[in-house]
Amino acid sequence: MDGSHRPPSPWGPGAAERMRSDAQRLRALAKAGEFAVDPHSARALARVYEDMVDEIDRVTAGVGTAERRLQLGSSPYAKRVSAYQHETVDAFHEAAAQLRAACVLCARTYREAAEHYVRVEQDTVDAFHQARSQ
Repeated sequence: MDGSHRPPSPWGPGAAERMRSDAQRLRALAKAGEFAVDPHSARALARVYEDMVDEIDRVTAGVGTAERRLQLGSSPYAKRVSAYQHETVDAFHEAAAQLRAACVLCARTYREAAEHYVRVEQDTVDAFHQARSQ
């Protein structure tokens, strides 16, 4: 393989957007009855995403001290470093917000898929009992 057809990096630019888009597709499939996950697995997967949201919130709160524009001096270099750090923090917050939104959507998607699984399972049992009683 020459490497020219490599899939995008899961951590590169646009990763959170791809994750959110994939979760939306899974959610649509679940609502259409084409995707279901057993409740035990779905709860475990949803909890992983919820834990990621908690960790994102924790890390984002910890970045708060870096949000202040540092006063590193009046030289052109010091001003550039201060501006760069401020821009970096802004970019971090934007990326963290996108990842957080994607994780929230993924958790919701797996919980909904589990609900669908339970409904389908119950419908199957009901149909079986109804067929037996006829």
